[in-house]
Amino acid sequence: YYSRTPFPQTYLANTIFYNSQKLKLKKHTPISFNISTDKVYNVYTFYYNAPDLATTNDTAFVTCIVAHFKAGSYSEDVQERVVEAGIVMDYLTDLGIPGNYLFMGDLNLYTSSEGAFQKLINPSNSLYKFYDPANQIGDWNNNYNYRYVHTQSTHVSGDCHAGGGMDDRFDFILASDYIMNGMQKVTFVPGSYKAIGQDGNAFN
Repeated sequence: YYSRTPFPQTYLANTIFYNSQKLKLKKHTPISFNISTDKVYNVYTFYYNAPDLATTNDTAFVTCIVAHFKAGSYSEDVQERVVEAGIVMDYLTDLGIPGNYLFMGDLNLYTSSEGAFQKLINPSNSLYKFYDPANQIGDWNNNYNYRYVHTQSTHVSGDCHAGGGMDDRFDFILASDYIMNGMQKVTFVPGSYKAIGQDGNAFN
């Protein structure tokens, strides 16, 4: 029953695969920008396809923002991620409507102290603060303590490979306060955050 959201065919394009029996796509908004290259982040708003939706006309909405931050550990890469995170937070602030938001994607972050991550979890406007549902804030890079949330491409040849072993948490799903506290019909189920396929036995 899967479906895929539409997305602009551009560099590092992002999309979402979802269960079309449970969710229906209401709206898609691309956020286009250029820092070191043309990029598009995609904002998708879904609604819950409740069995009684036709009679109640009442449902729950959740908005997913999908991004791929700049890779690399050089200072200019770190700073570019800060700018990219700022673009997302400015978008939300300009909307002026706090709610059920998920921010997800390959964020290429090495530690929670990075400026980009801080913009997400400690924004200037706390109404748009994101939380880590896995509750794994820390220095993820090459740290055995975070092996259950490490996610990266570990093959050593071919396209988009990453040598050096499984030792980074690059992929994230962050959730707004509304979701973490169930304020608008959508709530995070404690213990449900999983790095798919990660059993903790593949560190490096």
